[in-house]
Amino acid sequence: MTATEAQQIQQNANLLLSYTKQIDLWSEKDFWRKWFKMYKKYFKGKKILRILNALGTNTIILDKGNLNTKEDPDIVIKARSDVTKQNEEAR
Repeated sequence: MTATEAQQIQQNANLLLSYTKQIDLWSEKDFWRKWFKMYKKYFKGKKILRILNALGTNTIILDKGNLNTKEDPDIVIKARSDVTKQNEEAR
């Protein structure tokens, strides 16, 4: 096998790996979109979220109205001190 042939084989393997990775990424995004769509569709009753913190437990109750938005919600849970610090830096 010549050096050129070996280089071509390596390029083909890299291209195949790149395509496989991209297809996996698309299928994972599609899975989570479908999961959230079905979660909203079959959401029954209320869901209770309990978040533990240093002072005890915070309770948040979600109902179906909380999930009906034009765009999928982006839920992030952060410490209040981090959010306060971030807001102060933004000013």
